[in-house]
Amino acid sequence: ISSGNASSDSGSASAADSSSVSSTSTSTSTSTSTSTSTSSASSADSSAAPSDAASATSSTVSSQEDITSETLVDVKSAITHILATKFSANTFKESESNTVNPTLASSFFVKAVFAVILAVALVIVYIGIRFRKIGGVSAGIASLIALLHDVAIAFFSCVILGLAVDTNLVAVILALFGYSLNATIVMFDRVRENKRLYPALPLREQVDRSINETVKRSIMTSVTTFFAIGTIAIVCELFGVTALRSFAIPMAVGVISGCFSSVFLAGPIWVKWCEMKPKKKN
Repeated sequence: ISSGNASSDSGSASAADSSSVSSTSTSTSTSTSTSTSTSSASSADSSAAPSDAASATSSTVSSQEDITSETLVDVKSAITHILATKFSANTFKESESNTVNPTLASSFFVKAVFAVILAVALVIVYIGIRFRKIGGVSAGIASLIALLHDVAIAFFSCVILGLAVDTNLVAVILALFGYSLNATIVMFDRVRENKRLYPALPLREQVDRSINETVKRSIMTSVTTFFAIGTIAIVCELFGVTALRSFAIPMAVGVISGCFSSVFLAGPIWVKWCEMKPKKKN
């Protein structure tokens, strides 16, 4: 009986041990599955975080790309309204507004280049038609070289003086095209007249005579215009009118450069061009 009880006790103990082992293994498997699910969730969260950051970055980039001039105007109007409402006791007035945006800058650059190219093409066509009796295309190219000289001088004056390169510079370039070209056309018109009056003179002497006959007119016109533009530049410096400062200063420099190029560049370049043509034929 005792042995039977002992065996029954051992059997119950072994059964208890087996049940404890079973429960331990069950709890172990449960904890393992829990840790596995936890690690899976954490890995899912970590994988979701870069995707969320990427989506946020892409949305930010797309929102930056969608910025247009109309959006910027709306933002400026909203800021103006908020400031006027917040500080209603004071007088709020917008004196100047500048926009720095790569999309607008590229669009402005393309439009400016197109305007300059169109002006250059019209200049060459006009001079080519008007002075076709003295080689109009070559005169147009000589005038274009003189104009490029004036544009370069006006641009480097902005760079040296630290002026903004904006729409005012484009206005200066187009104004110099018309102003400097006028003096050059006067000189070529005199060359055409002298070629008719003095056909026996060499081309160099005809151009030299034409320059001497028009140099006084070119200098007086340029000095008068320089004083007018210079007065505007001085007023801008004294009263802080920045809107016209970046126009008046390069325009004043460009007027003097235009007088120089009309007298000393356009005619000699055209003479050199005409003298090289017979050499090429020979």
